[in-house]
Amino acid sequence: MVYPKEHYVMPSWTRTIILVNKWLATDTWSQVDMGSQEVMVLAINTGSGKVLLTNMYNDSGQPQGL
Repeated sequence: MVYPKEHYVMPSWTRTIILVNKWLATDTWSQVDMGSQEVMVLAINTGSGKVLLTNMYNDSGQPQGL
């Protein structure tokens, strides 16, 4: 389980989480700091290059959206 680093300061504000399969070696991925509890990014190194996996919380009640 990967939380945004801000989760450890204000856990009640956390809006995103990424679950990483335990079979994925820990030296093949890293968390990219986005400075937000609403956006998480993992950089995954594959044999073909790097993949950025993004998880973003979008409050549908807010008019500005994305």
